[in-house]
Amino acid sequence: MASALKQACQPVGKLFIQSTINTQGVAAIAAFNAVSRVDDFAFTPQQSIGTSIMTFVAQNRGAGKKDRIKKGLSSGLKFEFIYWVIICSTTLLLKEPLIKLFSNEGSGDMITIGVSYLNLMAFFYIFTSFTNGIQGYFRGMGKLRTTLFFTFIQISIRAIFVVLL
Repeated sequence: MASALKQACQPVGKLFIQSTINTQGVAAIAAFNAVSRVDDFAFTPQQSIGTSIMTFVAQNRGAGKKDRIKKGLSSGLKFEFIYWVIICSTTLLLKEPLIKLFSNEGSGDMITIGVSYLNLMAFFYIFTSFTNGIQGYFRGMGKLRTTLFFTFIQISIRAIFVVLL
């Protein structure tokens, strides 16, 4: 049940975010969709690292090797941090070409909004990196309600910031 609710949190949260973006006009909608595609690409390795942490933790939990769990989590979070540095730097360096991949000629407003959005999002990828890592740990420990709680908090904070900003 907790896993199903967790899976539902992200799409429902994105629905609220999209409804807020939709009031901002066509250029903002197009920029948000372009940045969402960049985000999807950026988040995939973070999620893979989180899944690796989950597998490692679950295997060592099953084997009763608690000391390895701590080391594995620490190593996984270091990988998340290293990946964040890489994806943040890459996004900041290539923000305009990335947005232009999803634009048509004459999409000046969309490109400006998208580049501005990526300038901000590049730094916020740190939160998703650590969230994926920590959720991998809790999933590996069999604490799915904890991951549901954190997913709900994360998407709620994102929705609130979209409304405020």
